[in-house]
Formats: sequence, C-alpha cells, structure tokens
Amino acid sequence: MRGFWKKSTVVIILEAFINTGKTEYVCRAIRLDDTVELYRVELSDCQGYAKDEKISLISFRKDAL
Repeated sequence: MRGFWKKSTVVIILEAFINTGKTEYVCRAIRLDDTVELYRVELSDCQGYAKDEKISLISFRKDAL
C-alpha cells in the first residue's frame, strides 16, 4: 500500500451534511501530522494550490480517542 501512495494521485472528496455540494481536492501527497494534542490529516501538492501549501482536512484530539 505504501508504494500506491507514492505513485498515484490522491483524490479526496469531502461532502458536508449541511451542504449538498462537494469539495474536491486532487493532490499528490497526504500526511498524518502527529502533534502533542492532535492527529491532523493534511494534503499537499494539490492542483490549484501552491506546491508547498498544506490543506488541513480533519483533526482528532488525542484525549478524545
């Protein structure tokens, strides 16, 4: 599975429960950022964004898991 992420484009589609539309990100990298308080899922190298810009999708508080 690790090689799949390196060679393939990661497509993330987020649909909000309130909004009937969708937000689509086409990116080449996905990362799990592990901070003291949070696990944060970030995308980078996305179409329409600067190559080094990170898009934070979702965060999980460690004390709530």
